[in-house]
This record gives sequence, structure tokens and C-alpha cells, in this order.
Amino acid sequence: MATPIDRLTMTSALLAKEDYVQADASSNIATLEAALTTLSTKRTNINLRCVKLRVTLTRLTVGRYQARVSQQQELEERLAREIVAGESEIKVHLMRLEALKKNVATVEAFLKKAREKAAREKATREKAPAGPARPEVKRRPEAPKTEEQKAAELLKEAIQRKREIAGIAEAIARYEFEDGYGGRYI
Repeated sequence: MATPIDRLTMTSALLAKEDYVQADASSNIATLEAALTTLSTKRTNINLRCVKLRVTLTRLTVGRYQARVSQQQELEERLAREIVAGESEIKVHLMRLEALKKNVATVEAFLKKAREKAAREKATREKAPAGPARPEVKRRPEAPKTEEQKAAELLKEAIQRKREIAGIAEAIARYEFEDGYGGRYI
């Protein structure tokens, strides 16, 4: 039979677990928001790079028509090579931008799920039982969980959360490359 001190110890342990779960959920949300901000910055940088490449391409195209007649053939060959290179670079950046957009959508979905989960957990913690609405059916009492079982459950939950965060971080890491302006994207 549990003494009042044992009950108090179990109650304080459960309260500590709730605080830990809430702090961990807040930490996960903050991590996901930081990842979303990083991806948005990457997408903006790629858009700027594409605009600069298009301006360069326009200048090269205009330069082709302004060349002197005596240098026209040599200049046209050089400009054609630069235009082809610029167009292929634009295509690469556009493909990377599409990949980043998909990655942003994935992170936003993870962030939305994490916020919903945190809200549900908070609502269940704040929801106090108002008393039974109908008489409860007497059940055979279950054996109380041991400290080892409780610790194992906490460990499983922590491992699952870390796996989810690691999956998001891995998805972000796959989309990195050097853009020439100090940023790394893929």
C-alpha cells in the first residue's frame, strides 16, 4: 500500500514529466521555426541569383547587337558560349529553387503537426476532470507501473522525438550548396 509520501513523490514525478514534455515540444517547435527561416532565406538568395543571371544574360544579348562589324563573329561566338552557360546555370538554380520550395512545404507541414501536437497536449493537461458523467463500470484494477516501465516509456518518447527532429535536419542538409554569396544551399 502506497504511503502519502510515495503518492506525493509519484505526483511530483508526473508533474516533472509534463514540464519536460512541454519544454521539449517548445524546443522542437523553435528548432523547426529556425529551419523554416533558413530555408526561406535560401530561397530568397536563389531568386536574387537568378535575377542577377538574367540581367547578365540580357546585357550579353544586348552586347551581341552592339558589337562592331569587324569583331562581330568572334564576339558572337563568345557571347553564345556565355549565354548557353548562363541559361544552364539559370536552369540549375530554378531546379534548386523548386527543391527548396518542396523542402519548405515539408518543414511547414512538420511545424504545423508539432504545433497541433503541443496544443493538444496543453489542452489535455489543462482539462480538469469535471467528475464522471455516468457511473463508472468497476474494472479489475491494473497492476501499477513500475519505475522501470515509466522510465522505459519516457525513453521511447524521447527517442521518437529525436528521430523526428533528425529526419527534418537530414532533409534540410540534403538541400545545401554554395551560391557564391556566402550561403550554402542544395
